[in-house]
Amino acid sequence: MIRTFLKPFSFVPALLIMYMIYSFSAQNAEQSSQMSYRVSYTIVKTADRLFDAGLEEWQIQDYAVRYHNVTRKIAHMCEYFALAVAVAFPLYVYGLHGIWLMILVGIICVGFACTDEYHQSYVAGRGPSIKDVAIDSFGIFWGIILVRIIGWTGRHTIFRPRKNRSADISRKDLERLHAQQQEILDAQRELARSQTLSKAERRRLQKEADLLRMQHESVSPEEPYAPAEEELEEPASDVLADDMPFSRFFR
Repeated sequence: MIRTFLKPFSFVPALLIMYMIYSFSAQNAEQSSQMSYRVSYTIVKTADRLFDAGLEEWQIQDYAVRYHNVTRKIAHMCEYFALAVAVAFPLYVYGLHGIWLMILVGIICVGFACTDEYHQSYVAGRGPSIKDVAIDSFGIFWGIILVRIIGWTGRHTIFRPRKNRSADISRKDLERLHAQQQEILDAQRELARSQTLSKAERRRLQKEADLLRMQHESVSPEEPYAPAEEELEEPASDVLADDMPFSRFFR
């Protein structure tokens, strides 16, 4: 949660570098020249001390003036090198890698370089320069390359993703697990088949019972014999029929 909240703040260095470049471009020609001359003078004087060249003051000033323009161009390249790094790292953190990282960072940084040169056209004593844009683009390119090198190295060393424990399982274990899984699937299929057969058998028996019941209802049962009332009455006269038993004794 905190990491998600802090991710957008990774673009803050890039915004600060853009503001610094814009403020340098807002200086007029005299202020910009004086600042670059001071930087050149400091570089020459530091080199004289490191290498013990024994240069005099006028020689230091002469070298500072001579390499004044070179210092300005190197400063341009370094500014946009830092800008490319500051823009590429957050995008890399957000998951943008490869050629798409180079394209997007290039569009952002080169676009800002073009707008900065256009901004200089409104500053006294200064104007836009295509050469400066080319120098800036050279610094941008190497800034992106640096980020890609660091990112690739990090992903294969300290930021390498953890290995999945399943990758450490031997081939024999994988085959055994696969066989067990297949046995479970076969058992499930057999169980489903037996359930299906039992259901079909129950349906068949139910149909036979229904058929027998329908046949039994279609045949009506025989009614019990009930003699007619007139047959149950006694003869109206005392005359006995000839066919009655013992009738010849009563004649």
